[in-house]
Parts: sequence; C-alpha cells; structure tokens
Amino acid sequence: MVNFFLFGWLHMLLAGAWATIWHWGLGVAVIILCLLGAYGTQVLNAIPVVGPFLARLCAPLRTDFLIAAFVVATFLAGMYVGAKATALHDVAKQVIVEKTVDKVVEKTKTPAARAAKDPYDDPEN
Repeated sequence: MVNFFLFGWLHMLLAGAWATIWHWGLGVAVIILCLLGAYGTQVLNAIPVVGPFLARLCAPLRTDFLIAAFVVATFLAGMYVGAKATALHDVAKQVIVEKTVDKVVEKTKTPAARAAKDPYDDPEN
C-alpha cells in the first residue's frame, strides 16, 4: 500500500509513455553521440598518449557522423509528425462516434422506444 502511494502516481503518470520515451531517448542519444564524434575530435587531441591517434582515426568520419545525425533527426521529426497526425485522426474518429451515439440515444427517448422491451434486459443474461 505504501509502495503505491510512493511510486504508483509515477507509474500512472507515465503509463504507456515508455515506448515513446525509449524511442525518443535512443534517437537523441544517437544524435548526441554523432555530434560528439564529429566535433569532439579536437577534445581527443588533449588525451596524452592515444589522443592524436584517435583524432586522426575519427577525422575522416566527421561528415559521416554529421550525415547520420541528420538522418536520425529527420526520422525523429517524421515520427513526431506521424504521432501528431494519429492523435488528430483519433480525435476526429471520437467526434464521429459521439455524434452517431447521440443520434441513436435521441431515438430512444420517444414514447414508443421507452414502451418497447429492452432486448438486453433479460434476467438470464
């Protein structure tokens, strides 16, 4: 019981969000690592023994790291646009369902509909 009060609110707050957090976190981590690989070669020179070797090793890959960071950023932007479009689509579907249900419920308020036996009001169900 105490565990729920301490951490239950956190689980309820983040329920269903871990997949999105995981994908965004992974993408952002790849972008950061690529940018560090592209622009961090100057920092590698400061390492006393292996720094110049690592800097020479990573220097030709600088443009590749930048291209990879751009590709991942484009993928994340596409994922954001897709998620937003899906959310708007779901809202539009919900509005249509509510309007359809309201029309059906409006028909049940007539005296004939109220006098009719409800097929789901069966004691054996």
